[in-house]
Amino acid sequence: MKVTTILVLTCLAVCSAIEFTDDWRSFRRQHGKQYRSPADEEYRFQIYTTNKKRIDDHNAMFNLGLVSYRLRMNRFGDLLQPEVTASMTGFNKTGQLVGHKPTGISFLYPANVQLPSAVDWRPQRTVTRVKDQGRCASSWAFSAIGALEGQLARSTGNLVALSEQNLMDCSSTYGNEGCNGGLTDNAYEYVTKHGVTTDDDYPYEAEPHFCRYRSNLPLVTIKGHIDLPMGDEEALKAAVATVGPVAAVINGGNPGFTFYSGGIFTGEPCVPHILDHAVLIVGYGTERGQDFWIIKNSWNSNWGEDGYMRLARNRRNTCNIASMASYPALMPSCHPWEKSEENMRILLLLASFFIVSSAAPAIDELWSMFKEQHGKTYRTPLEEFHRISIFTKNLNMIEQHNAKYGAGMVSYKMKLNRFADMLPEEVSAQLNGFNKTGQLINHKRTGLKFLAPANVEIPESVDWREEGAVTPIKDQGTCGGCWAFSTTGAIEAQLFRQTKKLVSLSEQQLIDCSSEYGNQGCDGGLMDNAFEYIQDNGGVASEESYPYQGEVGHCKSKKLNPVHGTSVRTHVNLPEGSERALQEAVATVGPVSVAVSASNSGFLHYGGGIFDGDSCEPEELDHGVLVVGYGSEEGQDYWIIKNSWSTRWGEQGYMRLARNKGNICGVAYMASYPLL
Repeated sequence: MKVTTILVLTCLAVCSAIEFTDDWRSFRRQHGKQYRSPADEEYRFQIYTTNKKRIDDHNAMFNLGLVSYRLRMNRFGDLLQPEVTASMTGFNKTGQLVGHKPTGISFLYPANVQLPSAVDWRPQRTVTRVKDQGRCASSWAFSAIGALEGQLARSTGNLVALSEQNLMDCSSTYGNEGCNGGLTDNAYEYVTKHGVTTDDDYPYEAEPHFCRYRSNLPLVTIKGHIDLPMGDEEALKAAVATVGPVAAVINGGNPGFTFYSGGIFTGEPCVPHILDHAVLIVGYGTERGQDFWIIKNSWNSNWGEDGYMRLARNRRNTCNIASMASYPALMPSCHPWEKSEENMRILLLLASFFIVSSAAPAIDELWSMFKEQHGKTYRTPLEEFHRISIFTKNLNMIEQHNAKYGAGMVSYKMKLNRFADMLPEEVSAQLNGFNKTGQLINHKRTGLKFLAPANVEIPESVDWREEGAVTPIKDQGTCGGCWAFSTTGAIEAQLFRQTKKLVSLSEQQLIDCSSEYGNQGCDGGLMDNAFEYIQDNGGVASEESYPYQGEVGHCKSKKLNPVHGTSVRTHVNLPEGSERALQEAVATVGPVSVAVSASNSGFLHYGGGIFDGDSCEPEELDHGVLVVGYGSEEGQDYWIIKNSWSTRWGEQGYMRLARNKGNICGVAYMASYPLL
């Protein structure tokens, strides 16, 4: 009996060995495996045998419906897991994260949209083919490049494979170490400074060399990158849906990930808080009630589901997928506002003198009421005579216009206000301080390029006042500081969105302190320049601590602490003239700083209704305002404009400006918002 048992066991052992030997030979041929010695091959065969048993046991459970993903043998079958991790992952391989501080801009969740239940960027020509990093721990480069390729495709409509080798060879001074690992953040910082070229011009070699980038090669540049909140899968979903493919880092150093073949990977072998492999998230979805992410790996198309993995979503941050996610912010491809001086008309103060024989009694009464209401005084009788002449002309114009409004011939009404004794040119010279002294001449816009949110429906109407994101109407007085009010309004709203606290910020600080950035106090400025000053200053003070004076004073910023959270990381420029992009930004981001053409009687004396800009010069931008919403009334679309001319102007300080009628008053020509 014992002899029989021994013979049977011997036979089983031999037969089993022969079976494994056949599989082993097939494995070696398929993957081109070579070994240094018979002992080395025996060692690798033993590892292969252990891995094969693990795969077979797991797949038996998959066939019984006990697990949601399957495994298969691949080129890693003769390697121990630490060997795979060492040669194939590469994120933070040599401890680059130690002491590393995230340098990106904080992600702002898109507002007023409902995210789709599923997104896949692959059919939208935003994802290049699956690549192969080889036996080089360079996943960080493939992840960063994949995110760049996605944003470039969305921005230009062209899908171009970019160069991982360029990053491998050239970004060592930024903390990356080629095949010995790196960080996606470091890669973004390199591209911000130097750009990156195409894969055709700088192909991948799976080993580092000296930097061979040449200045004549095509280049893609970025302005920086956006960091998503750590561990927040809902924010990650919002970014993937509305922005595009997102670079992410996971714990990939485990057998389940290594031999993944298909299904939804639930991440049981993953180790919490260990980040060692960078990938690209290209979409998300749900199957049979199980949410998943669509992950693009860089281990060639023979791994996983043709190079991809579906990773469980909304299961407590599976494999740490949302712990360190980011995407790049592209530079504008051109500077549309870099125009010649002849396109910037210099505003001249015209000293017109109107001769009238006498004023009717009704005019006298209105004139007295006007002076009392607005505190008007004049130096000489001759000057008052001049002003009553202008007042009379404006009054007649307003009455004639409002008669048309009453007959339904025009869509807005006018009213007397503090400008009634002034010519439009005088008001413009005094109050409309945007580009007042020609700052736009030779001005190069430095902000990020706006990328419209994808895969969402933009609401038909938005009003950020109802959300509590807009401070009360302010009054710039007789100072041409509109640019400062537009700037603070945009920052106030973004601060509210992040903190739920509405804080009135200091225009006076911008007027007093930002001259080195090209602004000129009450003589005008640009919102872009103000954003840059606040970025370098580390924020802006509150209105309470640095109140408005209506004239230029000495800068007091060194004596005051900025309001916490107002540090501008950068700002985003919207496409020139695109009302659709402006609508998308106002809906999903918040109030937006814009410039308009306001040196016309209709704008100055606007009293209510939808202003159709019949007297605007759209390309002559001279006044900074804030778009706080949009809507429609009786089939007419409009923008909600917050002005800084007190509540006596317009509709309690606001204007409804016609929308989708050819960019009325140039409202979409120079729009931007800050990122805090």
